[in-house]
Amino acid sequence: KGKASAPPAAVAPGAGGDGEPAAAKPGASASEAFEAAASEAAAPPPEQESGKRLRQFLALEPLEDDPGNQWSLDDKESAQLSGEEERKKLTAIITGALSLLFGFGYLITLFFVENRDFSDETALSAQDLAVLERPS
Repeated sequence: KGKASAPPAAVAPGAGGDGEPAAAKPGASASEAFEAAASEAAAPPPEQESGKRLRQFLALEPLEDDPGNQWSLDDKESAQLSGEEERKKLTAIITGALSLLFGFGYLITLFFVENRDFSDETALSAQDLAVLERPS
């Protein structure tokens, strides 16, 4: 009557191997219960699910709720565009093409500006030397 009992350890069901929690077994310590739970967690998954997510990630196996190729679905939907949506699409294509054109034009101009030949401009004239030698 005077002894205090420790609270039961929380353990995963089946840690004892017979479907009962290890804490329910008489004399089971918390460390035994922890080891039993760790061994169950380290058990390999069932064979049917082994590697299924990896195969789906690598596109070796289709997803369960896969609607199909998104590009083909978008093509089917784009056949039903309204006049305003067609205008917006055309505007986006034109502005994208113009931005690429201006970008490549800028890069070509920059290439020619940076690779100019300065062979005639490297020598200073007598007048330039006189200005530079004047005491300030």
